[in-house]
Amino acid sequence: MFKNLLTISFFIFFCAGIYSECNSQDSYAEAPAESTDKQMANQTGLPVDASTLDAGNPIYPPMSISYSDLHNIKATGDGNGLTIDLSNSELWGKVYTGPYPFEAGDSDFDYINYRAHASIAGGTAGLPISTFYKALYDANSWNTGGQATMSPTIAYRLELFSGTSQKGMFGSFVSFKKENDGTFTK
Repeated sequence: MFKNLLTISFFIFFCAGIYSECNSQDSYAEAPAESTDKQMANQTGLPVDASTLDAGNPIYPPMSISYSDLHNIKATGDGNGLTIDLSNSELWGKVYTGPYPFEAGDSDFDYINYRAHASIAGGTAGLPISTFYKALYDANSWNTGGQATMSPTIAYRLELFSGTSQKGMFGSFVSFKKENDGTFTK
């Protein structure tokens, strides 16, 4: 029975191939006159010829802060955390912070969980750190010495605006130390 079904199915597929009226010698089955590389370049616009680009790119504008401004954190802070100065008084927005790595020693990989935030005004902001020493937010056990042997580190993300336009989101890390008097130092 199975052998008969198999024979019939091969016969049907073979006959369908014969009567499909598709022949490799037909004109529509031939390769196009233009090479496929040129066709792909016309369709995707790739590769890009750098000499044809304008000086500015409206899709990716230049960064609104420099690398050094992004890492311009004062060496000494206060009881709430450290202070970042972006060297541009027109910038405003929000800064989000979280311990890095989040749940160090308990998770299989390092990741960030932004759990605190503060406002950026006049190009400066406080990076909230003291929140992570409260029992509810102490995911890395920093109050009891922590599970990791490294110095405490936070990740911070800046959401920046100037006037009414968004300037982008920027992020980095900073390690710190909590002094005996409760202040934070970089």
